[in-house]
Amino acid sequence: MMINIEKFLQSLQSDTTVKQYRSVLQLYDSYCTEKGMQFDSSDSVNEYFIYLKRSKVSTSTLKNRIAVIRSFFQWGGIPVGEFPIPKGDDSVPVDGLSDEEARRILAYIDEDAEHGKMHSALIHLMLFTGIRCSEARGIQWGSIRQDGEFHVLTIIGKGNKIRQIGLQPIVVSKLEALKSLARVDIREPKAEEVSNRFVFSLDGGKTPIHQQTIRMILLKLVKKAGITKKISPHSLRVTAVSNALDAKCDLIDVMQMGGWTSFDMVLRYDRRNKLIKNSSALRINYGSK
Repeated sequence: MMINIEKFLQSLQSDTTVKQYRSVLQLYDSYCTEKGMQFDSSDSVNEYFIYLKRSKVSTSTLKNRIAVIRSFFQWGGIPVGEFPIPKGDDSVPVDGLSDEEARRILAYIDEDAEHGKMHSALIHLMLFTGIRCSEARGIQWGSIRQDGEFHVLTIIGKGNKIRQIGLQPIVVSKLEALKSLARVDIREPKAEEVSNRFVFSLDGGKTPIHQQTIRMILLKLVKKAGITKKISPHSLRVTAVSNALDAKCDLIDVMQMGGWTSFDMVLRYDRRNKLIKNSSALRINYGSK
């Protein structure tokens, strides 16, 4: 089983992630070997979960270990339908969008209409970075800079914690489309008064748009796109995290992108586990079709 673990670790991008994942998986592998249990079994994970709880490890440690093992199982195509859910991890955020629904919403933005360029930049930014609604409205032009070949967004999140997020070219292009309106080059915000202007504003950058305004912008687009399920600005964060997990991004990288300190929050945002196509019941096979 250690060979499979090493193959999994090779698929990760961050050295820090590799080190942490290896430690967790080795501990779990040692436990299974000691107990004579099958490594790639949800029953074994449940037994290990009970063992950790009885050992009185911290809640964050418990959640992180289960999250790492889940990530390994999903990488290997092993069903996780019967995985234990640590306390506090069973609440589910609002619905996210499918990739097709996200494309439909973006397609319905009229960039020629008044404030259309702002709407486009706002929705693209939230869908491609997973930032919170409150974080999006607080972005100033000085928060965006170019670092070599990449554009970087600096976010001040909950608890005044600072994190940096890379911006894809499509997002940068939508932000640059605001230059004619804001009269600012996002690559070189020179004057202090320009740097301190809010990117998403209805008064020239003096004050940020209200969160309710962001909600209204999104709901109008949702209606135009013919999407009937309940959607809110928070859905864009759910969608971004789910898409990143679908793209096999490291859990620790997704955690840092979202501004969290534990893996359990990432898993709460994983839309994939709710999809019928991933139901364990669809994998049951008794040798006949």
